[in-house]
Amino acid sequence: MVDKEDGRMDVIRIPAKKEDIGKFYSRVSKWHRLYKLQTVFSKGEQRVKNRVVEIAEIKENDVVLEVAIGAGDVIEKIARRLGERGRVYGVDIAQGYIEFTRKRLIKWKLGDNVHLQIAEATRLPFEDNKFDVLINCFMMDLIDTPEILTVLSEFKRVVKTHGKVVIAAMAIPEGKQSLLSRIMRRSYLFFIKNVYGNWGCRPILTEPFMKEVGFSNIQREYIGSFMWFPKEIVWAEKT
Repeated sequence: MVDKEDGRMDVIRIPAKKEDIGKFYSRVSKWHRLYKLQTVFSKGEQRVKNRVVEIAEIKENDVVLEVAIGAGDVIEKIARRLGERGRVYGVDIAQGYIEFTRKRLIKWKLGDNVHLQIAEATRLPFEDNKFDVLINCFMMDLIDTPEILTVLSEFKRVVKTHGKVVIAAMAIPEGKQSLLSRIMRRSYLFFIKNVYGNWGCRPILTEPFMKEVGFSNIQREYIGSFMWFPKEIVWAEKT
């Protein structure tokens, strides 16, 4: 729900501690052998990730950062677009994802210009103004509300002036919704709030936070879903 006065929103809090989230996703990452099966059930997310890379407009010599690489879907696409002088850095809180992604990139002979490491989004281990493009997919909807501004401030810090930040997240539904979709979404929200709240994604609205941090030329693409939560891609420039 969006507050019309200041553009901020009332979203479900994520009460888990960061270290507990890190441990949880480290355990989840050990199931990477089921990666191919997981992609079958997440085709909607895969389409969004493809669109994120298109919007990023990565050039051959760019220096790119992906925050929260997961199983490496996006960083693989980025690496394929870079030339010999381009570089891509990837960070994640789960060592399992770092190892799995590194093996994937080596298999496809894409590892030469890729640098992977453990890091938190609230404390990125990079100097100011380093990256031409920063990409982040389906992590912001896991960040507890008070820390969203901290994360976005870090994104802004490490991106060059006139650099681009592209974020994909689970979005708050817009417009008229079918009865079935309303039932499914409300059931899910009840579940993550009362049962699974320590780890569950929840819908957010990224644009107001990006405005508050001071990004410019903010644009948004809304991607609806018949039964599940829609997605949003928000991108902006650091000026």
